[in-house]
Amino acid sequence: MICSTRDVLGGRPRIKGTRVGILNVQHWHFEEGLSVEEISENYNLEPEKVEAAIQYIEDNPEEIEQIKRENEISEKASQERARERMQELLA
Repeated sequence: MICSTRDVLGGRPRIKGTRVGILNVQHWHFEEGLSVEEISENYNLEPEKVEAAIQYIEDNPEEIEQIKRENEISEKASQERARERMQELLA
């Protein structure tokens, strides 16, 4: 129920048949405290798929942390490019 496809979400793991990334589920469940039922209802996902995503997260903590680090690096690089572009436009 979890897959990775190179051309969807940059190859990051996601719930198969959706564009819902594992990190989304990680955030909703572990950080916001939403239940499987709440995630299923709020995001129109089958409970079994949400449960599979949670199991994947629990089984792969190193991979999840690596993805988070990569996302942070990418976000910082994007912010820096935007800042540089703004400076060019204002110069």
